[in-house]
Amino acid sequence: MKNALKSLLAIYGVLLLSACENKVEVTTPTTPKLDRFENIVNSGVLRCGYQYWDGGLYQDDQTGELKGFMVDVTEALGTVLDLKIEWTAVIDWGLISTELNTNKIDTFCAAVWLSGKNTKTMLVSDAIAYNGFEAFVRGDDNRFDNDWRKLNDPSVIMAIIENTSSGFISQRILPNASPYGLPPIASTDLDLALNVATGKADVAFTNPGILVSYMKQNPGNIKRVRPGEPFAYMGLTYPVQQDSFRTLHMINTGIKELQNTGVINQLIEKYNVSYPEMFLESAGS
Repeated sequence: MKNALKSLLAIYGVLLLSACENKVEVTTPTTPKLDRFENIVNSGVLRCGYQYWDGGLYQDDQTGELKGFMVDVTEALGTVLDLKIEWTAVIDWGLISTELNTNKIDTFCAAVWLSGKNTKTMLVSDAIAYNGFEAFVRGDDNRFDNDWRKLNDPSVIMAIIENTSSGFISQRILPNASPYGLPPIASTDLDLALNVATGKADVAFTNPGILVSYMKQNPGNIKRVRPGEPFAYMGLTYPVQQDSFRTLHMINTGIKELQNTGVINQLIEKYNVSYPEMFLESAGS
């Protein structure tokens, strides 16, 4: 009797184990996570981070409305892509890649200057237009009038904004100059000019159109080393987060349409009236 009971228990145990092994797990299907491109297309909205720079993007003192070359370009881009442009937040230059890669914004619509080093932290679009990149020194500093190459010396202090395209390219132009780094958060091209004007630095690079208001209001404080002869041509680009290749393709296609239909050239002509030599249609033009 005991042996029979043991046998029955053993058989029951085997059947129970077999049932457990063959049990089918029922799971609730999860909705696949949409990537950034799909979110943009489904919402019909392109979220823009931005920062102020003279001529490129500024706020009307009376109305509070955003204006400037990049505002007009971006709104035109939204039209050809059938997207609403949302001016989401002011972003410090040094935080652009962080805001992109944490999905706070879809792109940075004040534009960043094209630099290979940018691609380590974000993707960048084709150039919309270009800014000439010139050297500026103090108005009474005549050491470099006849030979700009004298700037490329360790005794020359060069103001740069650290970890930015302008800083990277300035150091490539003058690799032997001693960099005087400004923090990327809250520093602007005007700060570069002020550091030269006040004697903290000997030279800085930027676009002459960006400084046109400052130079009119402060004649003689700084001067251009090679007027009308840029040391580089800085492409204005839209950055997106590192893996957003479809978003990048969409933006590049929109840029190409705006260029091919003359929209970009019309905006260049419009803004170069108030900001001479600010924008160029192509590098070297």
